[in-house]
Amino acid sequence: MDIVAILQSKPVLIGLHLGFAIIGIDAFLWLLGKLKGGGGSQKSRIVTAAVGVLAFIASWLAGGYYYVVYYGTLVKPVIKSGAASWAHNIIMETKEHIFLFVIPL
Repeated sequence: MDIVAILQSKPVLIGLHLGFAIIGIDAFLWLLGKLKGGGGSQKSRIVTAAVGVLAFIASWLAGGYYYVVYYGTLVKPVIKSGAASWAHNIIMETKEHIFLFVIPL
């Protein structure tokens, strides 16, 4: 199995999506601490912000690829046929629309 096939597998994509999101959140929390405490140079704050932005972009790309390739055909029908189909109608639809509006901004 080659590296591309491994990176395109469902568990790895979900892990990348989650991992990059956590890195982005942590970077911005770290930046908040730097700003609130007055610590760090301007360059270190810029680097921290850049790490956060790049991590969020990587998370969106991994999550978007998973959504396009796997979610719509494999996961969505299972959720909608279950007892909590409202979960998709409210939570996932909101998340999908927020993602669509973030790109043009």
